[in-house]
Amino acid sequence: MAYKNIFLLLLLLFYVCGCSIFRSTSATTYFDLGASRMSESKNYNIDVERFVSDLPSSTKMVFRKNSNEIEYDAYNNWAQTPQNILTKYLIFYFSNPQKQTDSKPANNRLIIDGNIYNFECNIDAKEAVLNTRIKIIQNETIILNKIYSIREKMTILTASDFSKAMAKAAFKLAQQIENDIDKLNIK
Repeated sequence: MAYKNIFLLLLLLFYVCGCSIFRSTSATTYFDLGASRMSESKNYNIDVERFVSDLPSSTKMVFRKNSNEIEYDAYNNWAQTPQNILTKYLIFYFSNPQKQTDSKPANNRLIIDGNIYNFECNIDAKEAVLNTRIKIIQNETIILNKIYSIREKMTILTASDFSKAMAKAAFKLAQQIENDIDKLNIK
């Protein structure tokens, strides 16, 4: 009987302690795109609207296993939603303090509006995939409406390498948008 009581007491002790003794202590790690390099572009008066998206996750990193299967990383997240991260990145990219003036004509103002279609890691191809539709609007008229598809190779399949590759993809996106704006010959 005494052994039975000791056994029940130990069992109760383990139950009260829970599985915390055996639980994994993996912490969640958060990533972003880093600080964007400020552009040396012309003195465009550019506002970047918050991007929208129908992405299936909020801040979880998305890894595409094949054409119709995705996986969310439980321990590695973006610090913000992809919409907020990319919007912030482009705001800083197009904010060149050396070229900003207070006397920009209102009719020269450009608005960058975007929709994110993919912000994910393709496991098979070992690359970060960034697909967006960008609209450039001036005086309430769409002067550019274009889909950008950028793929950036990864060295190894880790969340850290994924975030570095996505940062390179965001930089290439900003450069391509800037080049397209330059081609519009906006005065």
